[in-house]
Amino acid sequence: AVWVAARVTSVVVMLPHAHVTPDEALGCLRFGGERERGSAVPAIAVVQLPCCGYVWHGTALGQPPDVERLDGRICAAARTVRVWRDVSA
Repeated sequence: AVWVAARVTSVVVMLPHAHVTPDEALGCLRFGGERERGSAVPAIAVVQLPCCGYVWHGTALGQPPDVERLDGRICAAARTVRVWRDVSA
């Protein structure tokens, strides 16, 4: 688990060649008990560079990526970059 303090207003989850789906990674976030009831959840952006069998996991919490591009400067066969600007909404 990764604990997110109450004062944090934005989180960026980076998944470069990660052998985990975006949903599994997001499921590890824990929001501290000091966060007041009704307080805003931080904006949560996700950047994924999928590899291997994870190329087919193209959503985060059921949302398609805001941006999906091939990056020719990545020196590997898997060159896809996906960005979700905010999956907390």
